[in-house]
Amino acid sequence: MGKHCHCAFSRRQFLQMTGGALACSALQPLAARAAAARAAAAGINTTTPIFPKSRARVGLVFSHVPTGHATWPTKDYDYGKRAAELTASLKKLCPRVDFDIHTAHNAAEADAIIAATGDVDGYLVYAIGIWTRVPDRVMRSGKPVVLADDLFAGSGEVLISSGVARREKLPVVVVSSSSGSGGGGGAAVVGVVVGWPSGEGAGVAGIGLKWPNDLLVGSKKICGILTELSAEMERINYLVAGIGINVNQDETDFPEELRESAASLKNESKRKIDRVRLIQTTLAEFEGWYGTWLEQGFAPVLARWKEMSVSLNCPVRISTPNNSWDGWAEDIDSDGALLLRLPGGELRRVI
Repeated sequence: MGKHCHCAFSRRQFLQMTGGALACSALQPLAARAAAARAAAAGINTTTPIFPKSRARVGLVFSHVPTGHATWPTKDYDYGKRAAELTASLKKLCPRVDFDIHTAHNAAEADAIIAATGDVDGYLVYAIGIWTRVPDRVMRSGKPVVLADDLFAGSGEVLISSGVARREKLPVVVVSSSSGSGGGGGAAVVGVVVGWPSGEGAGVAGIGLKWPNDLLVGSKKICGILTELSAEMERINYLVAGIGINVNQDETDFPEELRESAASLKNESKRKIDRVRLIQTTLAEFEGWYGTWLEQGFAPVLARWKEMSVSLNCPVRISTPNNSWDGWAEDIDSDGALLLRLPGGELRRVI
């Protein structure tokens, strides 16, 4: 730990509480290296500590879209409550760091925060929401930056930002529930795997894959899939698949507002499902398709994905916090991206 920063936390505590505590240890060596590099470039030999004062001052920026937007994790997610929890934990773990606390919903707000906090020693950007462009702006501030992904809240944006920071050699440390790149098709493999046990294997007809990661019966969702991976430049260390299947719920088990959009295997098959048998069958399917993926690549998985898809060859609307597109879902490419034909004829690749 740095001379003026005392934090006690384990990796498990980080995952459970606040990975941003890493700011205490990460910002100081980052800033020291940046200062040393600037001094060397100027021909200056100095041993002056980067934090000569008794306390470090860190700009703590929480990034998320405004509440009320249909985005991850939920439309009505309480970002303020989560930010307060993280702030309290950071202050407890880093008692000798002064946090200058801000919230940014977009790039313009991030620029304003940077302009108003020029005297901080560095920044900790906490992505508690997604697709704000805040991380990208702050990590170009010229100050050392720790970019923390609040578990699964901002993985996509954080992963992209980490790649940019590495390519451009920016003074950024990334702490994320996901890292690396590649692994395209992970959700597709899992979707194909779960499709048969949840469909024909459970006596439910008409199960289809909605791009990118849901299983539907008709218009009702019966299974959701999330994948997270850890990777290096040329190697995937692991990919973790989270699979949630509605198995034996009755209609009354769903909140009233979800009864028109959610289904269970029991409701659709008109019988109770043996969950142990379902898991066994799913694991057996997984082993078979995983072997196919390793031996033959993504092509056979993609072919099956397209066969099961209920998103292709139909009009769709794709929405993000900042944009939405109406178009024709034309194809899924070799990386699992949706190819959307816009009304003007442009083919947009949606990841």
